[in-house]
Amino acid sequence: MRHGRPPVGWTDTVKRRPACWKRRLTASLRGPELPLLIMLLVVLVFRLLWSLQAQAMTPDGEQYDRMAHLFLQSGTIAFNKVHVPSAFYSPGYPLFLAAVYAVFGANPSPLVAVRMAQALLSVVTLFVIFRIGVRLHSRTLGWMAVFLGALYPALTFANQFILTEVLFTFLLCLLVLVGLRLIDAPSKKEALLFGVVLAACCHVRPTILLWGFVPFLFLLRQVPLRRLALLSVVGLAAFVLVMSPWWVRNAVVFDRFVPFNTSSANPLLTGTYTMFGQSLAPNEIYAPWTWSPEERLTKDDPKEELALNDEWRRQALERLEQQLRTEPGKVVWLRLVALGNAFGGPDMSWVLPERLQAGVNVIHRLLLLFAAVGFALNLRDRKWASILALVVYYVGAHVVILMLTRYMFPLMPLVLVASGYGLMAVGGEIRRVWTERWPFRRWAAGRYA
Repeated sequence: MRHGRPPVGWTDTVKRRPACWKRRLTASLRGPELPLLIMLLVVLVFRLLWSLQAQAMTPDGEQYDRMAHLFLQSGTIAFNKVHVPSAFYSPGYPLFLAAVYAVFGANPSPLVAVRMAQALLSVVTLFVIFRIGVRLHSRTLGWMAVFLGALYPALTFANQFILTEVLFTFLLCLLVLVGLRLIDAPSKKEALLFGVVLAACCHVRPTILLWGFVPFLFLLRQVPLRRLALLSVVGLAAFVLVMSPWWVRNAVVFDRFVPFNTSSANPLLTGTYTMFGQSLAPNEIYAPWTWSPEERLTKDDPKEELALNDEWRRQALERLEQQLRTEPGKVVWLRLVALGNAFGGPDMSWVLPERLQAGVNVIHRLLLLFAAVGFALNLRDRKWASILALVVYYVGAHVVILMLTRYMFPLMPLVLVASGYGLMAVGGEIRRVWTERWPFRRWAAGRYA
């Protein structure tokens, strides 16, 4: 055979040994991944330095911190008392804090270690959205998403707060990436991994649960029904396997099936208060945010949480029924206000001065506009449609209960991917119009391309 290119139709039947992980890592460091890794390293250094700027603890942060310390003391997931089991909050984030405390200790300040761990996790999230961009379109879109994510202020500021946002954002982006891989190449391995990551998300924030059906729905026309049923069973089995320790523990503690937490009715009740965020009206003297949960949960019986949750649910349904009967227009208006909050400014940017925060809000709304363009241009693509379904579902699930701009934070990395595509599309159209309007520029573009 002559040296050079092999003849047409010739195939190499010799199976090569797969390169070990060291060779793959070396190749990636020498290849196109090196600039990305350098950029992520620079972002990581900046975010680690920024995480040293301590912020005041929020009430939720204090409760998560207390639960983590109680778990380290007794090995029990407790809310207020050391040996009183609790499911008031989902266990994912308190266990994350407990793991950080166990590794780095309580001195000099365990919160510094948490903030640095969250900074690292936020940079890993940037790499995940890079992979999402590559899978959706190209490496260019992946780079655009990472660039926007590196500059978006809220993704840096969130690392300072002891809240679920950073951990859940990482898990949600990872879930989307696995879901896209499942849509691209359906296999039992991808279905298994999807079920595991979905359960991990639900251990932090269970509101994402129903989106777990979406990737399988998009496979209806792609794979035979029997194979789709097999993949669904594999994914469901993985989900149940990861969730089952929590379910069994709750069944033993509460003598009732508690899938996620015992405070699920709290957001529903809070969402019925039409004066939320303002001074309370005279007929709204009782509101969930006017008391501290640790002051109510004082008994040694963990079933007290169930009674409190049942009370919240009863009050919420009564109030909602009364409002729908007496002032339905106000209920609709409240939901529209909640929808506006969903697309408001980045809530994590409150650490900025007022003038800078106003500028960030303007940029935020521009990014939302470009994201709308990105989604509109890809409505017929199944992978883009699955992400859009996630955005619509997630916003809708929160509009019917309590809506805060902070709750929309986990969607922002995905929105930035769509914004990157919108920016690329608008920039390409401007370039096309510019070259068509000026023939010399069109000639120069072809002459020196």
